[in-house]
Amino acid sequence: MITINFFTLLRLEMGINGIEIHLNEPMKVGDVLMKSEKILKKPFLYSLLDGGSLLDRTIILLNGRNIRHINSLNTLVKNGDRIDIFPPGGGG
Repeated sequence: MITINFFTLLRLEMGINGIEIHLNEPMKVGDVLMKSEKILKKPFLYSLLDGGSLLDRTIILLNGRNIRHINSLNTLVKNGDRIDIFPPGGGG
């Protein structure tokens, strides 16, 4: 099982704190996100990605490490891992 936690505006939009997903084999973060969107049947990737790339202020942590400093959306995830998702925030 992996745990995916939603934070800030994404948590409010989704109406849940997160989900757990069982992986049969390691998967890329991008594929895990698409799988979770299908499971939840509620689109949310539009708020994180632009044309298959992370939006500038999207932060996705894998076990506390920013995936931008690993292999971005191609970072491998395995059972036991935790993904924390912080969408770009508004402000001003």
